[in-house]
Amino acid sequence: MNTRQKLPFPWLFLALTFAISWALWIAAALSGKSTAELPTAPLYLLGGFGPSIAAILLLSLRSDPQTRRDFWRRVIDFSRIRPLWYLLIFLMIPLVTVAAYGFDILLGGGPYSFPIAAMLAQPAVLIGTLILSIVAGPLSEELGWRGYALDRLQTRLAPLPAALLLGLLWWAWHLPLFFIRGTSHNTWGLFSPLSLLFLLNVLTLSVFISWAYNHNRLSTLAAILIHFVFNFIFGLVFPVPFRVELIRFIFLSLSVAAIVLATRSTKLE
Repeated sequence: MNTRQKLPFPWLFLALTFAISWALWIAAALSGKSTAELPTAPLYLLGGFGPSIAAILLLSLRSDPQTRRDFWRRVIDFSRIRPLWYLLIFLMIPLVTVAAYGFDILLGGGPYSFPIAAMLAQPAVLIGTLILSIVAGPLSEELGWRGYALDRLQTRLAPLPAALLLGLLWWAWHLPLFFIRGTSHNTWGLFSPLSLLFLLNVLTLSVFISWAYNHNRLSTLAAILIHFVFNFIFGLVFPVPFRVELIRFIFLSLSVAAIVLATRSTKLE
């Protein structure tokens, strides 16, 4: 159990996050347009910033200057992340993805078609995907989910339950996306096997990100980088066949479980 001073449960943060994001996303869904059209495109993109907007707003209104400085330091300080964790952050998800495709080939899967081939032929598209992968998700969400909410959960819960609870809230926050044309969630369908895998992936990813955050001196940057790598790899291989996604989830879960067991400690650093 950690010994830090208990922080209030982040009810206000959650209320603001869901209110901002869902209001914009519900409006986008009701427009009937896709994410590539107006007015859905800006509504969809702005809705994704709900967690970070809520965190910054609450920090501005309810915290002292030292707390705000510490918050932003944890976002930009590369020195907080240990060398071994840099390897895990940048290599684990790509290796798990390659292994999943390789294993599926052994099971008779393939051939596959990857967007990366077209991206390499059009560098501007690849650069756009790179920028979108860091902004939409990592920067738009992690200042809130890990940078703000996780601390408040972990002063009341052990790290693993806190990570799983935050993962469940993170998944629920995405629900309106299933009703917006042009999103991957809408392509899957709300009650499809792929949507179930999305829930399981979110919970597993939440544990991985939370562990990286805790074991790198509460580094929000570590959370941002993991989220970025996951999004970027997803963009390079989307759409992923169901069996490949299932295998990838199993490999990712085993990898994250190994990290949790290897560190063992629930102590916050």
